[in-house]
Amino acid sequence: FTAQAEANSFISVKNAAGEFVGYGYVDSTGNVSGHFNQVYLKGEELTFIVIDKAGNQSIEFKQNALIDDIAPNPIENIVLNENGQNFTAQAEADSRIEVKNAVGEVV
Repeated sequence: FTAQAEANSFISVKNAAGEFVGYGYVDSTGNVSGHFNQVYLKGEELTFIVIDKAGNQSIEFKQNALIDDIAPNPIENIVLNENGQNFTAQAEADSRIEVKNAVGEVV
């Protein structure tokens, strides 16, 4: 995630259950670069708190995660390896590919 906050502070992120799920650091110009410990793309409620160097905490700011409900495009450019066990292809970044046999079982 990206945001803006007090320069040189820390961002703590919690989920709806109050569990720590992410963090960010604020640079000297107030720009935040942060990370979550898992993917949040289903509208989950997240709580952001800014903590300055003195340990003072901001009020909580609640933000819902984005909702990704768009199906990926089909896989493209499949090249099967000669050994019959491997392939290369192109698909949506960070997606999972399932290969199924004729009866629909994942192989």
